[in-house]
Amino acid sequence: TVTVLDDVRQFLKKKVGLDVDGVRDEQLERRIANYCRRHRVAEGDLIGTLSDEATLDVFLDSLTINVTSLFRNAERWKKIEEILSELGPRPELWSAACSKGAEPYTMAILADRLKIKPSIWATDIDTRILAAAVEGVYTPQEVKEVPRDVLKQYLNEVDGNFHVDRKVASMVKFDRQDLLSGPMPRKKFDLIACRNVAIYFSQDAKRLLHSNLAGCLKPGGYLFIGSTERVDNPGDLGLDTVSPFIYQMVSEPVGSKS
Repeated sequence: TVTVLDDVRQFLKKKVGLDVDGVRDEQLERRIANYCRRHRVAEGDLIGTLSDEATLDVFLDSLTINVTSLFRNAERWKKIEEILSELGPRPELWSAACSKGAEPYTMAILADRLKIKPSIWATDIDTRILAAAVEGVYTPQEVKEVPRDVLKQYLNEVDGNFHVDRKVASMVKFDRQDLLSGPMPRKKFDLIACRNVAIYFSQDAKRLLHSNLAGCLKPGGYLFIGSTERVDNPGDLGLDTVSPFIYQMVSEPVGSKS
């Protein structure tokens, strides 16, 4: 109902800074109804159950669209491959909001093909989805964009699913990270990928997210975002658009100098 939708929206904004106003009413209503049916919760009682953090995590996961696939938006990864080839033999890479791990594993595969040895840090706020990422198992649908030769070399088919080769898996370190309220890493990165998460945030939260990520880039480092996203006023963060959905740190963010 409209009341439930309004209550959920207000609760998520206040509790976790998550803005789902951009999600159409019918979509959000359907996800809420599916969650309540699966977990045998009356819609009117839903908000009361979400004070439990574990329950809230499950509910948040049910609201987000965890569409994940290796080499998703293949044309974007061609540009990332070009960038990786220019970053030197041991670049520092971060896949933020990595979901099931398809993105950092794609990075690892590209790096191996380029014969470079990056440090790849992959993070998400959802510990359950991180556990799935560590497993590195994908359905045929989730590997449909992987070039055939890459699929044969780096993924092993077992009982109809595809397992990331251990050589690739060993290149990625997974960790839990809250991109908004958690402390940001002290190290700086040559490339940060953070795709399809800002679409759920309020404008203020988006600005904070992009500011946090820009602050973690090395001079000349790159930020890779989702195909439905944009960084507002990138110049204020020291960023310049170098390709669709790819920004480069070209100067210090405005106001960062002492």
